[in-house]
Amino acid sequence: MATKKKAPSKAAPVTHTAIEHGESKFKVLRNVTVPTLKMELETPIYIKAMAPHYKGKDQKPVRDPDTGEMKTPKPVDILTVTDVETGEVRQLVLGAALLSILDEGYPENAYVGKAFRVIKHDKSPGKRYFTYSVDEIEA
Repeated sequence: MATKKKAPSKAAPVTHTAIEHGESKFKVLRNVTVPTLKMELETPIYIKAMAPHYKGKDQKPVRDPDTGEMKTPKPVDILTVTDVETGEVRQLVLGAALLSILDEGYPENAYVGKAFRVIKHDKSPGKRYFTYSVDEIEA
């Protein structure tokens, strides 16, 4: 049985940080794997957008627990960021509300290269999505 070839995922931006390994220093040429930055409610994160957001991988169909029918979730939007407190490159999964804030506040990917404080708030009563406070910061 032949396997379906997947399109390559978008590469993370190259970082030029030195990594200590014993007494040697190595220069990172490319981030092959990039960990996800998880947002906690009411806890600010300080990030710098490194590239325009992009669609993640296609998702596999899953069974809806209420109806029993198979549904394929939409791919998530991902933003590659640098945590300005630690200098680590991370992936931030953008929900529809946060994606809208960035796209409307910074048309044509103008958020790239800018730093932000982002705070995730709880869902408003009767709403299905989280709300966010986003402030551009100097970093």
